[in-house]
Amino acid sequence: MSNTLKTASVLAFERKLDPSDAIFSAGHWNDQGASWVPVKIKTKSIRGTISNRLKTKDQDPAKLDAAIQNPNLQTVDVAALPTGTDTLKVQFTLRVLAGAGTPSACNSADYQVAANCASLCTATRLYRAGKPLRGQSGQWPLSVA
Repeated sequence: MSNTLKTASVLAFERKLDPSDAIFSAGHWNDQGASWVPVKIKTKSIRGTISNRLKTKDQDPAKLDAAIQNPNLQTVDVAALPTGTDTLKVQFTLRVLAGAGTPSACNSADYQVAANCASLCTATRLYRAGKPLRGQSGQWPLSVA
């Protein structure tokens, strides 16, 4: 092993945050009691637009107009807060799986040994000791919202 440890060009980590399905409820911010109601999901049909253009060799304006005129019918789910409510409550669980910081794939034997033995695992242990995963788990719902 050399004295200088170079970062591997292939270094992959598995997903270690596992969120569950969420339950959406509606209610009033000032009323944190049991009067919250589930948010109802409805099905809605919409007409979408084409999202891709013809290739440069097929730049016939008649073909483009024909493609635009074809409907792109889709069915989507929609939800809205009921009348008289002002807050959406989202409940879910988030599992943090073991092995955060251990690479699942690495193309450098020296780096893999260092990662599995000391330097990388020590760095991730020190990182986790500062409780940053708690901060990330709190930021995750904010990113989703």
